[in-house]
Amino acid sequence: HCEHCGIVPVPEDQLPVTLPENLDLGAGETLAECKEFYETTCPVCGRPAKRETDTMDTFTCSSWYYLRYTDPHNTELPFSREAADRWMPVDNYIGGIEHAILHLLYSRFFTKALRDLGLLSVDEPFTNLLCQGMVKDENGDTMSKSKGNVVDPYVLAERFGVDALRFFLMRTFPFGSDGNFSNELLIQTINTDLANDLGNLVSRTTAMVGKYFGGALPAGCGATEMEKETARSAASRASTMCFGSDDPNDPVLFDLDLVSKAAGLRFDYEEDMETFAPHKALDEIFKVIQRANKYIDETAPWALAKDEANKARLESVLYHLCEALRVAGILLNAYLPSTAPKMMDQLGLSTADIDLSKAAYGVQETYTVHKGDALFPRIDVAKEIAHLKEEDEKRKAAAEAANKAKAEAEKAAAAPAAEESTVDFTHEEEIDFDTFCKVELRVAEVRACENLKESKKLLHLTVFDGERERCILSGIAKWFKPEDLIGKKIGIVCNLAPRPMLKGKYVSEGMIFAADTADGGCSIAFYGDNTPVGSRIH
Repeated sequence: HCEHCGIVPVPEDQLPVTLPENLDLGAGETLAECKEFYETTCPVCGRPAKRETDTMDTFTCSSWYYLRYTDPHNTELPFSREAADRWMPVDNYIGGIEHAILHLLYSRFFTKALRDLGLLSVDEPFTNLLCQGMVKDENGDTMSKSKGNVVDPYVLAERFGVDALRFFLMRTFPFGSDGNFSNELLIQTINTDLANDLGNLVSRTTAMVGKYFGGALPAGCGATEMEKETARSAASRASTMCFGSDDPNDPVLFDLDLVSKAAGLRFDYEEDMETFAPHKALDEIFKVIQRANKYIDETAPWALAKDEANKARLESVLYHLCEALRVAGILLNAYLPSTAPKMMDQLGLSTADIDLSKAAYGVQETYTVHKGDALFPRIDVAKEIAHLKEEDEKRKAAAEAANKAKAEAEKAAAAPAAEESTVDFTHEEEIDFDTFCKVELRVAEVRACENLKESKKLLHLTVFDGERERCILSGIAKWFKPEDLIGKKIGIVCNLAPRPMLKGKYVSEGMIFAADTADGGCSIAFYGDNTPVGSRIH
């Protein structure tokens, strides 16, 4: 960079430009601090010039870093061809759409260049591209701090819990698609899915086992052979066998419907996960949870409990509910890692039971449960919306203030540089401290002020110094009108000897404090209401 010639390329005969080897990168030293590197001579005019120090784009590193993962312990090379050929290409590239565009192009370029150099065998770095969506505001606008529509996930997570927030995002926004966020939708999802459907199912099930069987279902209450066969068929996606009667209200049909849905859940879940559709997998889990809630209404355990003859049937109903919850809890662990262990604990199980291989219906033979705290207490919608709205208004106000400050700073930066100071720096004769102490400076109130016919420069001020009124003539008529001063408190020199002015027609008994401004004007220091008239100025 030459001030005379502008940007100048380095001549070919001066290439390559060697980077310094004495920089301590670990200590944060950069080329911009290395004078022996950036101080140079312009190859065109011979004047002093500055060498470019921003020489390495971040894409230079990020466009091939994945190759290092194929051979992370190699101390001789970034990666060996054998290791790269074993692992490459990357199965799935997942990233934001704005980042993926350029990064994907650079990565493909580096891969092909390395291939041409004989360091790789693959032609493309990635097999599949998947761009995650963006969370937008309720109006579909992209969130940004300048707009003041940013939602702070830390605030929401602290308020509602990380599990609830993660669940909402995975439940509401299809993976790879944009979605609109609103506080109302978040709270509605938490109340409907987590508090009502899931939370109530766990609470009702454990409460009924506790009430009717002392918290422990007896041995032998597990799935029947018919139910196990149905479960095997559903899990393998074989043709589901038909049992029971043609009566739609036959309780056996209720049992088998819940069993088949819970038993086939893992198959649907894995299929959706393998195709990067976690929102669909979550939907399948909640189909089972909703079916289990409906199963309670269909079987009416509270009615069965009234007749001892229905005890075995009641055991079976509650077993099916516990087993459906256990399978759902294992699969929910991916979405609710803090909540799923609590579910298992209430079912009398441990975190060791959260194992995908155990997500098969009928694995658990019996249950010893205990009723715990509500997994997701229902939220008071109106109260929470009011609170979040108040917080949003604060953030918007802060964003507006920041934007205003930024605009003012940019305006100030763009303003032309101030002209050279015109302040008069000639000085008066030096005085000692005792002499200065003889000058009496006080606050006075302007009681009256008028222009003078005899002079366009002077204003006639009547001021009260706390003891008496006095007349002061001041040459400020060009910049101040009488109404600008009447009622104001100003600083005066009040022990200045009276000075006859305008041929003795007026006597000025003091001077007021005034200063020159940069534009040739005048400014006066005014005192506030909390400063009493007559106060000494020090």
